[in-house]
Amino acid sequence: MNTYTEMIDKAQAEFLKGLEQAQELNVKALTSVSELFAKNGDTAKLPTPAEIVERSFAFTNELLEVRKAYMLKLAELIKN
Repeated sequence: MNTYTEMIDKAQAEFLKGLEQAQELNVKALTSVSELFAKNGDTAKLPTPAEIVERSFAFTNELLEVRKAYMLKLAELIKN
């Protein structure tokens, strides 16, 4: 059986992996949107950099909450 520290280390590694994946998705999405607007020549409708940051963090926070809920469920299973 894993020690508490090993379990926490594994959970943190999984959490960080999820965060990295969320950030990659954000970058890909923003790249696609930027390319789409650039092709259509309608860059005036693009969000400001601050809006992009806020939206990216909001999305990442949602993903982190989902990941946290998942990890808590796993922790409950291990506890039982």
